[in-house]
Amino acid sequence: MSDELELCLHYGILGGLLQFICANAAFKVQFVCHISICLSVHFTCFPCTIFGMVRRLLCFARPVSIQTSVNPSASDQDVQQAQLWQLAQRTTALPLGQGAFTLATTCTLLIEALTVPKLVLAGANLDPNIRNIQELKSWPEFHNAVAAGLRLAPLQGKMSRTWIIYNKHEEPNVVHAGLLLALGLHGFLRVLTITDIYQYYAQVHESTTVGLMLGLVASYRGTMQPAISKSFYVHISARHPSSFPELELPTLLQSAALMSLGILFEGSAHPQTMQILLGEIGHLSGGDNVLEREGYAASA
Repeated sequence: MSDELELCLHYGILGGLLQFICANAAFKVQFVCHISICLSVHFTCFPCTIFGMVRRLLCFARPVSIQTSVNPSASDQDVQQAQLWQLAQRTTALPLGQGAFTLATTCTLLIEALTVPKLVLAGANLDPNIRNIQELKSWPEFHNAVAAGLRLAPLQGKMSRTWIIYNKHEEPNVVHAGLLLALGLHGFLRVLTITDIYQYYAQVHESTTVGLMLGLVASYRGTMQPAISKSFYVHISARHPSSFPELELPTLLQSAALMSLGILFEGSAHPQTMQILLGEIGHLSGGDNVLEREGYAASA
């Protein structure tokens, strides 16, 4: 996957999720009810095999397979590896469809951990040494966790802060980072305290910080909450006072913080925030990557 496509996917997917799901509560309830009605009508009027077919097409929990000759030559093996690598890249997009297909279809007890299905990019004969599989899986696993979190049906009672912390791993990883974004899109991250938020930041894990900031702003959209806005400003180097210790923040974190700040003050016409965001459009971020600088300006 090219750098341009990967960057577009990162910003496009996260921005699209926020715009699509982070609407008012009434819309979310109406949307879930509409989906339930459509499903019931479809089950009545159409064969259930359609849903089975979609479920199989979106399955990413088993290795892919391709047809091979009985006695493959060395050139045939190279072709097979290229085909398997292309299929592995296709598999990384399946969690997005899975999240839409299973939206609000699962109920979970707040006394058990949420199960995130494993994203399998292996093939029957795929050599993991040919390409960097782990590097390819990083963000797809993040989106896979977001899809798993979006499966949660709207809870009748209040989300428990204890349950969110219970799902936290000993070591920060992209799975819990994606779950934080999903819970934020549901509006559940309001139960986290400021201490919880800064403890997540203190882990210094890029995916976790991005998922947390976007999840927080989904839960606090348009509220101008001062404590939350301060936590975003910490991740914008250009807004640090001169007495602040110098920090090397990845451009991706700063871009996510700018986007979160804008959504937090959505519709407020807050003059100071508007001046800050307008000023950052032309400000050069610290990264050397041109695409990252363009993403920073686009976020502002």
